[in-house]
Amino acid sequence: MPSRRVRPPLKVEKKLLSREETALMLGGINDRTVDSMIKRGQLKAVKLGRRNMITADSIGELIAAK
Repeated sequence: MPSRRVRPPLKVEKKLLSREETALMLGGINDRTVDSMIKRGQLKAVKLGRRNMITADSIGELIAAK
């Protein structure tokens, strides 16, 4: 039986992050702080079902602005 060549997994960059992931990326802040930042317009979020997912671009912009 010929061996199958296995390809390494593609590196996928996340475009949307959960509140918890965002909180960790911003230094371990509280999830509620992330919610406040969304309401103030500091972070951009999109609704997926019941979840608010934060865009990775808005996190990068926030970090670059500081």
